[in-house]
Amino acid sequence: MRVLSIASVFLGMAALLGAQQPTLLDRVLELPSGEKLNVTVSPMYPAWDLRAVFEDSDIVAEVIIRAASSALSGDLRHVATTYNASVERVFFQRHQGAPLPGVALTTLRVRHFGGDVELAGHVVDVRDTSLPPFQIGADVILFLKQSPADQAAYDIVDGPYGVFTIVGEQVHTFLPGGRPFPFAQADLLTADGLRGAIQSIASDHR
Repeated sequence: MRVLSIASVFLGMAALLGAQQPTLLDRVLELPSGEKLNVTVSPMYPAWDLRAVFEDSDIVAEVIIRAASSALSGDLRHVATTYNASVERVFFQRHQGAPLPGVALTTLRVRHFGGDVELAGHVVDVRDTSLPPFQIGADVILFLKQSPADQAAYDIVDGPYGVFTIVGEQVHTFLPGGRPFPFAQADLLTADGLRGAIQSIASDHR
């Protein structure tokens, strides 16, 4: 099985492969019939704190992941997965540069790099090592920015720094190096502590 590893700085959905790189179709056509193509991308991020991630967000919300679908980009150079999520709580929403607290949202479409698709008789499996796929039913707090690739969807801000999964009263992150959390405050390790910290930052923007 052939595995392609690509190290890059993740700057957005469209930044996976440069213009000089072969397309995913070019790559699968080089494989034996039926062989799977694995593409691994290892993005690098600066270390951020909660407020810095918040400042770059258009929406901060707690959601439940309900469905997922993966698709190739039009230029066949990358794969993105779109998650449909029901909104449990909106901490912050920005509209045309002005925050609108408490605006009722019921669903969100969230895009992130990676996923599985079929192409020319081959399975293409693209993985972002910094942020694994979401599980259906997951309770997640997301920091989101409107996607330049799809105005009806949102991208995750700063990869693992913009995602916090809630399991019971515990907070889980996907930060590199085994770090349990990007912030020193112990109370942020609980779901209610994290929610309170986000609400406190949001109140500064109202």
